[in-house]
Amino acid sequence: MALVEAFRTTLTAGLISEATAIEHRVDRHGNVLLCLYTESDNVQIKVKYVFDAGTGDAAAKDIQTIGLTADTMTMVNFDFPTGVLRITYDDDGSVLTAETLKIDLHTAR
Repeated sequence: MALVEAFRTTLTAGLISEATAIEHRVDRHGNVLLCLYTESDNVQIKVKYVFDAGTGDAAAKDIQTIGLTADTMTMVNFDFPTGVLRITYDDDGSVLTAETLKIDLHTAR
């Protein structure tokens, strides 16, 4: 699998608003793998499908919500073409610590 896009940030301590980490069109690929890692507790990741990307009518719908565990790698695999994916991050309603968040998106044909 090839690394297509990588996102790295240091989270702000406290509560945050949902923010987009990655939005990527996955063309001609049959497999998508997301590698998710944080050192903070209370991090929530949402994987969304974007309809009508690139238009003023773009709407994103949730595919999966993932609560990350601090210091544990989480991997999410899709064995089918996914179109445009948007990966967002947020707190889960509890306070975050100022720690690292890493997200990698890999694809394969």
